[in-house]
Amino acid sequence: MQTQTMQQLTQAIALMQQNLQNPPVQPHPQPIRDKRGEFLKGRPPKFSRAKDPMEAEDWIKAVERQLDIAQCDDREKVLYASGQFEGAALDWWVAYQYAQPDRNQITWQQFSDAFRAHHVPEGLTVLKKREFLALTQEGMSVTAYRDKFLELARYAPDEVSTDEKRQTRFRNGLQDVLQLQLMCITFPTFGALVDGALMVEHKRREIEDKKRKFMNQQSGSNVRPRYNPQQVNQQRTQGQSSLQNRSQNQQRPQYAPPQQQQQRYQNVQQNTQASRTTQANTTPVGPRVCYHCGEQGHYANFCPRRVQNSTGQNNNQKAGPQQTQNGNQQQAQGHRGQ
Repeated sequence: MQTQTMQQLTQAIALMQQNLQNPPVQPHPQPIRDKRGEFLKGRPPKFSRAKDPMEAEDWIKAVERQLDIAQCDDREKVLYASGQFEGAALDWWVAYQYAQPDRNQITWQQFSDAFRAHHVPEGLTVLKKREFLALTQEGMSVTAYRDKFLELARYAPDEVSTDEKRQTRFRNGLQDVLQLQLMCITFPTFGALVDGALMVEHKRREIEDKKRKFMNQQSGSNVRPRYNPQQVNQQRTQGQSSLQNRSQNQQRPQYAPPQQQQQRYQNVQQNTQASRTTQANTTPVGPRVCYHCGEQGHYANFCPRRVQNSTGQNNNQKAGPQQTQNGNQQQAQGHRGQ
């Protein structure tokens, strides 16, 4: 009995000595995490109001991502996210809290659903979906069309739920020329389709630039005046006026004044005398008989009576019908006197 007692004492002393030499390791207290500080380090955006519904959707997704990184619980998510509200959004959140029976029991799911219902209205989402369904490239570049396509596709997730649907919708909105050139090509992904459309568009622009340079070189040798509508209208007006003047001049009889007629008669007499002198020197002398009046000394083409008759006819045409009759009577009397 004493022997057992001594053994137990010896074991107890040995254990005490071992504990003194190797003390047990005390667990270190874990530091308290500053979850809000970790959340703010991610620089979550502030929110006041959104002109576009997708801006509100982007905000809540960005905030939720930072909350998950900080490992916040449900209550902390509501508190930290609502702390980013400003202006109109803050007014809405205060009114929403007053409408709840217990504001401390609002869950993250309730918060996100209420936020989307207020800032992402369903009616505006429907309008954006219609805009996406009617979207075409028209005058945009392929890059601009791609950005607009991806922006509006978020309002119609059912229309682009698969890569095949996304390719079909994007291809149908391209310009007809690009659709024709990409029709017989099968692309493995939507990104490959966009790359193919970009390459085709770039090649078409290079060809158009070459054609333009070639046409400019040809037009440089044969310079043509630029089309000017005002100048063409003036030329047309001048041409019409000149045609009218010509037609009027052709219809009007040309009358010579009496002085010009007298001058012409004197010139004819002078020419007649000059021709007589020339003929007298070159031809034998003989009687000259006028076949018009029957008198000697001149020929019919230089007959002074013919010139007087032509002058009287012109004056009669100017004087009118009555003067013409009087002139004819005088001429008749003159012939009788002869």
